[in-house]
Amino acid sequence: MSNAVAQDDTPVQSISQLVEILAQGCKPRELWRIGTEHEKFGFIRPEAAQSSVSPQSGRPAYAAPLTPLLALKTC
Repeated sequence: MSNAVAQDDTPVQSISQLVEILAQGCKPRELWRIGTEHEKFGFIRPEAAQSSVSPQSGRPAYAAPLTPLLALKTC
């Protein structure tokens, strides 16, 4: 995705400046509408799971992709 717009790279100098920048992105109150927020969680139903094709679940599923990173030396 491209975001080819001019941007200001000036560092933020204060909390009030940061608040002002974030407030610029707010929608005016008169334009508010009723809405919802939701998150989507994927899961595999036990009756549909096949050990030969189902991905790992639980802690091993999170740890497996991170294990190679533990071998890296950062200092």
